[in-house]
Amino acid sequence: MPMKNAIIAVILLAVPAGAAPLSAPKEASANIAVAFKLKNALREASGRFVVGSGNQANYVVGGELTQTIKNSQGKGIEYKKHGVIINCLPALAGDGKRVRAECQFEISGPGRKNADLDAWDVDTFQYQTSFTAELGKAIVLVDEPDRRVEVTLSLAP
Repeated sequence: MPMKNAIIAVILLAVPAGAAPLSAPKEASANIAVAFKLKNALREASGRFVVGSGNQANYVVGGELTQTIKNSQGKGIEYKKHGVIINCLPALAGDGKRVRAECQFEISGPGRKNADLDAWDVDTFQYQTSFTAELGKAIVLVDEPDRRVEVTLSLAP
């Protein structure tokens, strides 16, 4: 049976004169560029990588070194990753202007040679933290004479 009368409702929202138009919210899935500078007494490194907001990135540049170990069975060697190792989980804040991040930074490499085992000791500087940073502004997380961690988080295409 066809409908003879239909009611159409129209709702109009009043916007005050001079009100700014609504802007689109920043996407929680935005890509975040992580630029870093690391310094340890023996080495320095810098780089940049991109990770999605709310996702974890593992950035590793380096290799493996033999490292001396001592245990109840005597002396031995194990393999230790070295170089620049960064684990980072950034999340864009609701205001779209800041990023909350959980990161672990490591810069390591050969230290001194252990003559007893013919292996290299590994010199390591590692720092793990949570922080909030404004987009596009560098933040210094460690600032000592022979150690430094500097990070800049920004939106990436």
